[in-house]
Amino acid sequence: MLSYIFGQNIVMNPKPLTKLFLCLFILASIVSCKKSSDTDSSTTVPTGCGTNPYKVGTVATYSTSSGSYTVTCPSSSTISGKNYIKSQTSTAPANASYIYVDTNGDIWNFVPAVAGADVAATEMIVSKVGKAVGDTWSYSFPSIAAPSMISYKYTYTVLANNISFTLAGKTYTNCMKVKTVLETFLNGASMGSSGQYSTATWGCGIGLVGSEVNGATYSTLTSYVY
Repeated sequence: MLSYIFGQNIVMNPKPLTKLFLCLFILASIVSCKKSSDTDSSTTVPTGCGTNPYKVGTVATYSTSSGSYTVTCPSSSTISGKNYIKSQTSTAPANASYIYVDTNGDIWNFVPAVAGADVAATEMIVSKVGKAVGDTWSYSFPSIAAPSMISYKYTYTVLANNISFTLAGKTYTNCMKVKTVLETFLNGASMGSSGQYSTATWGCGIGLVGSEVNGATYSTLTSYVY
């Protein structure tokens, strides 16, 4: 079962374990950007614009190899004291996620509990501004099926800074590329990997501009109405 970030299935949720040695291991890259005229540099640490690119009524259209779909933001909800914006796709409206951008420009993602997943609802920062290449942060969650034995850990690592993206004549730079690893632990010991991964590219002031699954392009932003 997949969990969703801005309506797109880019992180796999843990499933209940049927064997103690079964594990999941996911790699994902989340990229956050700030609009700027600066020249790209892999050593400069980005700063956030502190602008939430989403509000109730936002509509984004994405092209894929099999067609296109839209993501809409129909409502907002206060979760953990934050004003999250709900996002859902035209193809799978029930699989909604919630996005919040704080005043620093950090991007938060809240995913409600998903049927069939082995974790409850999750809330994590998926992109942190001001981080240098190699910096990490992580979150751990207990298994629903066996909380005393099994847990899942999401680790985020900055891989690169200042990636550029251009849309409709506007260039967004100071992008931060972040790798996400979902690791399963059994009695405190790590349990290998599946090698699956995905990427997402975020632009400050415009939001999700594209994604990949296992290295292949999954979606590209073609239009955006704030």
